[in-house]
Amino acid sequence: MKKFFIRVVSLCVVAVMLFGFSAQAAMGPSYTHWETASGRRLTVPAKDMYRPVASYDAGDWGFDEPLEGITDIFCTKDGMTYLLCGGESRLFLLNKDYSLNKEIVVKDKDGEEVEYEGALGIYLENDTLFLCDTTNSRILLLDLDGNVKDEIVLPESDVIPDEFLFQPTELARDADNNLYVLSEGSYYGALVFDTELNFTGFYGANTVEYTVLDFFGYIWDMLTMTDAKRERQIRTLPYAFVSMTSDSDGFIYTTTASAAGQIKMLSPGGTNILKSRGPNGVGVDATSYKFTENKTILTYKKYMGQKMKVIDVNEDGYIYALESLYGLIYIYDSECNLLSAFGGGVEQGDELGMFSAATAMSLNGNQIVIGDSETNRITVFEMTEYGALVQKAQSMYLDGDYEDALPLWEEVLAQDTNSRLAYRGLAKSYYVTGDFEKSMEYAEIAYDYVTYDQAYRQVRNDRIADNFVLIFIVLIILVALVIFFLIYMKKRQKSLFNNIKVRTLMNTFVHPFQTFNDIKYKGYGSLPAAIVIIALFAFSSTLKITASSFLYRAVDVYNYNSLFTLASTAGLLILWIVANWLACTLMEGKGRMNEIAIVTAYSMIPMIAFNLIYTVLSYALSYEDAAILNGLATVMTIFTGFLLIVAIMTVHEYTFGKFLVSTLITVFFMILIVFVIFMMVIMLQQLFNFINSLYMEVAYR
Repeated sequence: MKKFFIRVVSLCVVAVMLFGFSAQAAMGPSYTHWETASGRRLTVPAKDMYRPVASYDAGDWGFDEPLEGITDIFCTKDGMTYLLCGGESRLFLLNKDYSLNKEIVVKDKDGEEVEYEGALGIYLENDTLFLCDTTNSRILLLDLDGNVKDEIVLPESDVIPDEFLFQPTELARDADNNLYVLSEGSYYGALVFDTELNFTGFYGANTVEYTVLDFFGYIWDMLTMTDAKRERQIRTLPYAFVSMTSDSDGFIYTTTASAAGQIKMLSPGGTNILKSRGPNGVGVDATSYKFTENKTILTYKKYMGQKMKVIDVNEDGYIYALESLYGLIYIYDSECNLLSAFGGGVEQGDELGMFSAATAMSLNGNQIVIGDSETNRITVFEMTEYGALVQKAQSMYLDGDYEDALPLWEEVLAQDTNSRLAYRGLAKSYYVTGDFEKSMEYAEIAYDYVTYDQAYRQVRNDRIADNFVLIFIVLIILVALVIFFLIYMKKRQKSLFNNIKVRTLMNTFVHPFQTFNDIKYKGYGSLPAAIVIIALFAFSSTLKITASSFLYRAVDVYNYNSLFTLASTAGLLILWIVANWLACTLMEGKGRMNEIAIVTAYSMIPMIAFNLIYTVLSYALSYEDAAILNGLATVMTIFTGFLLIVAIMTVHEYTFGKFLVSTLITVFFMILIVFVIFMMVIMLQQLFNFINSLYMEVAYR
């Protein structure tokens, strides 16, 4: 009954994922991501981990005129909030309840008021306020009353390029109390200053990723470079850091505007140590992980993609990121699992929890404070009881405290049946408590291959141990029956198959040369059998993809399209047969089309056998035993290729060299045939549209 319930829940979850939700720009239900078996990312609704509780603007603080240009927010450990309005050179201190404590007027050593219009960052450390006066290329060091004590300007160093523009935007401290300064547009990384504020170098610069095509393009450019071409050459530069923060252990986190790997956790050496969890449980470098959605929006007549704007980390190591396109807030754990995404409301900033231009974010205990530079107000989100429950349960999961996390995950799942983290957490919890069957059920729902494999091996070993004697007796009986049958058939001089064409077909495995010679010169091949084999090849391939065990099924069975498998198996074979006949006709090949079809189909018998064996063995082998199936796949593929070579050489009476040439021409013809088919489809569509348009014109006249 419990297993049935789990299956029903699984189907409901998938149905919701596929049909029930799509993330919107406006504030709606919170959501999270599910990674499917094929690696496809689905967006599913989730219970709110945070809810907007209040918003504040100039009127709430007693000002008659609205504030202009909120650029940064910094919340202290005791709950006070510094609000920087760089658009009009104003700095405010807010109380724990976000009421106005005071406006801080920045003054120099002579008591004169300092202008810092365009300032983008504020940071507090040991009773010293660091004000990033971005436009004026300096960092002002203030006391708590706003008096300038010192300043940091662009240091003189041979490491800094002559054209470097110092425009500080954010600051952070590491475990050794070094100060990291982010300069706008700098692709050299962050500037590092020691405890005495002496410049020590750059840190953590991004690198440009190159592909093999880029390498060959570079070689070509070097060989064909001219002075005119050199003047027009575009230099590819790495992405600059957009935001930066540090956690309680002093690790530096950054965001970039790249398409993937937008969030990085940097080691003391400046390399990215943030890992995402792969399907096999091994940590994968998060540099290639896409943290945002596959979304664009038309802005200023340009389609813009999402960009991470601000990053912050709470005391438990959870990563909070604010993106600028939709104003969405993302919460990730240390394995890049999305706990929740919420907020949004681009150009809809009138409702509580929505933004017009979210530009600043800071964590304040269990609250998130967001600054909107267009509506000129701050919005406060507060963590819900459910949010606290999820973070507590996930922290225990990441720390390996699976057993104690069991009741927490059960409560999470009771409140939100779409929580993949809950299914995965329960799978691990039930595994460590010894309930392996239930662990497998939850792991399958969560696409947790590692836990499923661990539980499956325990279940399999227990079943083998409990039924070892019975299994051994059955195997002995089967072996004895096979031996007896073979001896009987040999003594009686009987053949299993009396029909010569069927016997020829079955000899393909053991006597390929004789089989294809008999097909060519004795006419022992069967075209109907070939058609059946091609159909079986398509069917067995579909069976292998959809009916294998969970560990070896790498497709989404709920949206799997069997036509694609049909086209890539039977369709590809038919295309090969036609193209080979055309190519070999030009090269004096002796094979007729029906002979090519028969020998090609017969050559696929090993692959049919492999597909069926793969499907059956997938239920007996664990994930660690995948090498067995991989090895078998290699052997069967090579054997199939060998059979096809022998078959084509035999029916066309080719040498091996002539076979290679004919194969290249065949592949070219296959591409040409596909191209012609596509062109015909396009032309037919255009013809249909023309006829339809003509009919509509006549009908309306």
